[in-house]
Amino acid sequence: MGFHVFIILLLLLLAVLTIGVKENKVQKKIYLFLTFCVLFFISAFRSKNIGNDTGAYINLYDIFGRSSSAAAYNSGIEAGYVFLNRVLFSITDNWFILLAVISFFVLAIEMIFIYRNSNNVWLSVFLFINLRLFYFTLTGLRQSIAIAIVLISYKFVKEKRILLFILCILTASLFHTSALGMIILYPLAHFKFNKSTILIGTSIAILVFMLFERYLLFIVNLLPTYSNYLDSKYLDAGVKLASFLEFLVIIVIFIFVIITTRKNRDNLTSDVNFMLNTTFIGVLVGFLALRTIMLDRYLLYFTAFIIIFLPNAINNLQNKKLRIITIYIVLIMFMVYNLVILYFKPEWNHLYPYEFNFNF
Repeated sequence: MGFHVFIILLLLLLAVLTIGVKENKVQKKIYLFLTFCVLFFISAFRSKNIGNDTGAYINLYDIFGRSSSAAAYNSGIEAGYVFLNRVLFSITDNWFILLAVISFFVLAIEMIFIYRNSNNVWLSVFLFINLRLFYFTLTGLRQSIAIAIVLISYKFVKEKRILLFILCILTASLFHTSALGMIILYPLAHFKFNKSTILIGTSIAILVFMLFERYLLFIVNLLPTYSNYLDSKYLDAGVKLASFLEFLVIIVIFIFVIITTRKNRDNLTSDVNFMLNTTFIGVLVGFLALRTIMLDRYLLYFTAFIIIFLPNAINNLQNKKLRIITIYIVLIMFMVYNLVILYFKPEWNHLYPYEFNFNF
């Protein structure tokens, strides 16, 4: 656990040394490049024991590489991920290349996304780690790729280029089917957020929550890949604790975003409108995820956007002193949140004792 505390403090120190009080484009690039290097080293050179699913993905790498095309593509795993494994295996059977390539792609996209969209890049990096999205990239390889591609699609949402946006979502779904649900991002950018949005969305969420088992069967029939989630650990109380904590975090962030934008509610910019709509849908997904971790995975897509929304919302505060106090509160609150989980629930991601792999 001490290793993870060290990394958090190191990245905060890098922020002080490279950015200081007021950041410019050059400082942002230097900081994000150094951050990328640190996180890439941790991710690419990790052992197969780090991350709950890393070992399984390494086994799949060998299976996909040695199997016939027919067997590999009929394995039940998304075709894009199978294709990636087979291409990399044709280069080398050493699984290090799998972790290195995925780590490079996911982290590079994340840093570019933060650079282009965050008003406070170091705080977004802090949230990337302490909202535990980085830790997820160490175990959920397929969905991490999908999330990265969804982040790419945000550029096309803002530019109203719907065909390229849809192409991104379809490409992301080739690595994790859940990405198809993020087709909702485009309309979220163009529907005005107001009280009616909250009323209608909340009513639908409560109805789905009450009739959840029926909807769950519908989802499993639509996506048979997830049938193994039924009668599994994903419906037990231990997992629901994680879902409850994540729901609590996102609803606190949503309330804060609501407060910081209340004065301009009648004249919202497109970015702020998208921020409100997306965070609100994240709240609804987090609420429904209390019934099953199947939706907990879907919440990760919204968390990826929240790491820029929260810093931008803080930046909207006109009072400089209040802005500084809020940043300190965010730093303390989310670092405590992360470290408490690391200490009391290490089995959630299996991140320590940290082990490296230098066997190429």
